Amino acid sequence: MCLGSLTNATRTGYDAGPRLAARWPGGLAGRMRLPLRGTVALVAVLIAGCGGSSGHAPVPTPPPTGSAAANPAVDLKLHVGGQPCGISSAAGSLWVSNAATAKLLRINPSTHAVTTAAALDPTPCEITPGFGSLWVVTQSGKVDRVDPSTGTVVARIPVGATSYQTMPTPGALWVSNRNDGTLSRIDPRHNRVVRTVHLHGIAPGGLAYAAGALWIGDDTDGATHVLRMDLANGRTTRVKVGQRPGYVTVADGAIWVSNVNDGTVTRIDPRTAKATATVHVGLSPVNLKPGPRGDVWVPDDTGNRVVRIDTHSVKVVQVVKVDGGPAVVRAFGDAEWVTMFETGEVWRILPNR
Repeated sequence: MCLGSLTNATRTGYDAGPRLAARWPGGLAGRMRLPLRGTVALVAVLIAGCGGSSGHAPVPTPPPTGSAAANPAVDLKLHVGGQPCGISSAAGSLWVSNAATAKLLRINPSTHAVTTAAALDPTPCEITPGFGSLWVVTQSGKVDRVDPSTGTVVARIPVGATSYQTMPTPGALWVSNRNDGTLSRIDPRHNRVVRTVHLHGIAPGGLAYAAGALWIGDDTDGATHVLRMDLANGRTTRVKVGQRPGYVTVADGAIWVSNVNDGTVTRIDPRTAKATATVHVGLSPVNLKPGPRGDVWVPDDTGNRVVRIDTHSVKVVQVVKVDGGPAVVRAFGDAEWVTMFETGEVWRILPNR
């Protein structure tokens, strides 16, 4: 079915603070919605595919207005509808989970055609590639495994409560389950959980893998540490960072942590398990990811900005104003792609240098 059409009309959005369901016990649908600070000019909303894998060719993009005019780095706004949340890449395509419709969308990065690939379990978000598949966490107690060559769900694996992210490691896929304080270890050969790790006193959020260890964010108000779990012996070490360190990633050989409640990002040396630098990025940094040039890109959820950090200087080198609540970023080609949870869009942002 058609997922979008060209329009220059404005639409009213919403602003409710950090968007992911892990922030509200009632899930994404249960969070409070407040009026957005302005309206969103939909600049380059393209005609989406209507069935099949090719979709329609995009119409020419009108001259940018609003945020895109103020930030020439924004060269595409693609309307997909609903509440786009997770984003990843595989098999030459971009893949976006829609939390509102529980659909997996496939985007052709050249033609910008959008097609519905699969029906997911309710309230999906983060998408992670691994073991030849895409792994989609949902807020419904399951992880969906997708074959990117066909776009079909090949397994729906029961895990814990309010799953947050998956992370492939040698021979296993780990899942963070925020609301029951556990990690699930999935055997990707048999698509089943073979181990559950209870993490007492934390709400496990983002996951990263480096130097033989799993790094675990803590999405708890008042938390000030991330957790390092040695996968060889299961021992855990707490590493002090900032306030509510819910999100982690790996870039340029280091661990990077979004400290949601104090608006900072911390760099950790994975060999010493020590924080080495912290940089202020905005109001509420969330799902940070490595960028196309070995940098780190950070969505500032309530600040409505996307921030780029140089990994060598640990300084902010680019700030892009956006609309509609940036949720998740993903590098593809020479650009960074961002899901806009509140306005139903996916934006493409170019590095400034």
